[in-house]
Amino acid sequence: MKLSRYNIEKKEDKSCLIYNTVTSAILELDTDYEKSYYEMKEGKKCSKPDLESALLEGGMLVEDDKDEFAELLIRNKIERFADSNLTLTIAPTMACNFCCPYCYEKGREYITMSETVQDQLTSQLKEKYQHIHELTVSWYGGEPLLAIETIEKLIKKIKSVLPLGCKYNADMVTNGYKLTRRVAEKLKDMDIHYIQVTLDGSKQAHDSRRILHNHQPTFEHIEYYGAAEPPVRCGESHLSGLTEPPHFVY
Repeated sequence: MKLSRYNIEKKEDKSCLIYNTVTSAILELDTDYEKSYYEMKEGKKCSKPDLESALLEGGMLVEDDKDEFAELLIRNKIERFADSNLTLTIAPTMACNFCCPYCYEKGREYITMSETVQDQLTSQLKEKYQHIHELTVSWYGGEPLLAIETIEKLIKKIKSVLPLGCKYNADMVTNGYKLTRRVAEKLKDMDIHYIQVTLDGSKQAHDSRRILHNHQPTFEHIEYYGAAEPPVRCGESHLSGLTEPPHFVY
């Protein structure tokens, strides 16, 4: 096994971040695990099985005979010239119930997609994409769960213009604050089967940044609604602190 050539290391005060640019996996290591990782970079065998397992899962550790560059070139050519699949990222609203200090949308007008824009989108699908075999929609924002009625309406419009036999897939990126079981059931009924919940690591780290407009914390609220097994598959994004055995989300 060898470390991926596409790993990027970033030193922090008491930890080290490992990011793989192919899989987008992020791993945060404490000083003990960091030492083991850099020993691997020097050609030594990994002394921590749980670290090796996490690196493998995140694509940060690969087989010795794997040509990562050649594989990327092949994938690139396939994706460049394939026209049977279409992926759309749709923001039904730019409004958000969080007030994160790093948000790129700060200062923007919080508008929700109008009926006119919805109709323009479906017209484009009907006129230019009747040859596709699969459509994947990623619902984004803003906070998309603030516009769940718009999403429901738009999904019906999109499905009505898809070519016969075209497969429809959908996922969503949400801050999770409004993701109750009832809402999750509704999303499942709308064929949204995967949800990415954006958490900023530990409770302390998350609540220092992911706050409501009244500056109230949000971690425990999200954790409470995520306690029950959801009817859709959920993942977490951003960072998970590694002062315990390796854990990452990608």
